Parts: sequence; structure tokens; C-alpha cells
Amino acid sequence: LVSTSKKRGSYQYISGYEFLMKYYGKYPDGTLVHNLETIWFKLEDYYKDRDNMQEIVSNLMKKLVDIFIYDILTGQLDRNCDNWGIVEYPDGTVDLNILFDNTRIISDPPESIRLALTVEPASNFLDKNINSFQRLSSSEFSHLLPDRLWVISKENIERVFERIAAKTGAPIPKDIKEKTLNGFQLQLEFIMNTLNIIEISKTNKNIDLKWVDIYFDSI
Repeated sequence: LVSTSKKRGSYQYISGYEFLMKYYGKYPDGTLVHNLETIWFKLEDYYKDRDNMQEIVSNLMKKLVDIFIYDILTGQLDRNCDNWGIVEYPDGTVDLNILFDNTRIISDPPESIRLALTVEPASNFLDKNINSFQRLSSSEFSHLLPDRLWVISKENIERVFERIAAKTGAPIPKDIKEKTLNGFQLQLEFIMNTLNIIEISKTNKNIDLKWVDIYFDSI
């Protein structure tokens, strides 16, 4: 969950805020602008004069999707457009900067979580974004969330506690452990239930998909 900074040597850093401001001229937060679909289109326009535009955009979008999946898993509420950015180097290399500002995780019940970075210009609720992502994504991306559920399993969170204690030399208080484990357990159960509903709708031919959409709109 922690990576090495992409900023090295000479570089130009463009925050998500600066990038989207080039197109919208005002603070570009909110689901109408700050979503994966819109960012994808704007990246293609921004790098349209590069011979390797498709390679650049593909790399950046894969890493933005990784951030989106991280936010789904952890219930991150604060992925505003200042909390991600693009790093450009003189040799033409373009990369996404490290994942940062991740303090607001597991702070709200999953059913009330509203994501700051969404899938498309629609709702920012957690379950609706999981639904949209699984429905709209190609096979390249649709497996990512189910495959990474182990990250927030009780066993893995406990291993993280052990690594933190070993690195800091200080045990994590029992109440903090319990609160964190309970929060991730609720998050895991909510995500799995949402994925199950989506899977049932795909496999049961007797279920009209429009009723699944109505279900997510009603909760």
C-alpha cells in the first residue's frame, strides 16, 4: 500500500487539480468531473500529440484504477483531485505519483461512504460505484476488486499490525486493533455482498438487469 516516490531528478509535477483545471477552469472536484471516465478522455486529449499517447494513457489509467480499488477496499473518503498527480520527466517518461494522503480510511460505515474519485459522472456512493465498475469494465479490470479482497481480510490486517509493531518497536493498543479489524470486516462484507448481487444478475437469466440498477438506486 506504500510505494516509492516517482519524483526523481528533474521533473514536472501536475496535480490532478491542475490537470483538470486546464479543461474546466474552476475547482474540478465532484462526480461530474472527477471520475475515471472523464479523466481518461482528458488524458487522451492532453497527450494527443505524443507518438506513444496510448501507452502513456494506458499506464496512467491502470494506476488510477489501482487507486480507485484501494479507495473501495479501505473506504477512503478523501481522494480529491489534489490527492493524485502526474510526474513528467525530460526523457518523455510520464508516470502517476505515489499514493498519498490516506488518513480517512474506515472512518464511516460502508453504506454511507461517498467516494471522492468515482467511476463515471453519476453517484458517489460505494455500492453504486462497485456496480458501475464491474459492469462497465473490460476483463482487464473487472477481476481486480474480487482478486484483491484478501488485502482487507482479518488475517492480512493482523499481519500488517505485526509488521508495524516490529518496525516501530511499539505494540498497537488492543482497542485500536479491534476497531480497525471491525471496520475492515464490515467493509469486506459490504463489498462481497455487493459483488454477489452483481454476479447473480449476470448468471440468472430470469433477472432483468434494469431491476438490479433500480435496487442500487433505492439503497
